[in-house]
Amino acid sequence: MTKQDDDVRVVNVSTALRLLDMSRNTLYRRMRGKQLDSFVDGGRRKIHLRSIKAYIDSRPKDTSLREAKQALRHAGSAERRSTQQS
Repeated sequence: MTKQDDDVRVVNVSTALRLLDMSRNTLYRRMRGKQLDSFVDGGRRKIHLRSIKAYIDSRPKDTSLREAKQALRHAGSAERRSTQQS
């Protein structure tokens, strides 16, 4: 990971859904089950990127998870672009 990726600490629900490739209902179940750490900020749900990484690392290893980890590396730049535009 680059220094820029380390600067991103939280992602929005849409980004988390893309990174984890799961349904919105499953994502919210994981948050309620404390498998993913999140909070509401200004009416918007934010998910800690470290908890997404930990969740991925806790899953059985296969190709799709490696692809998800690669997507995490690119999430920082996408999230920064979306916050700069708003």
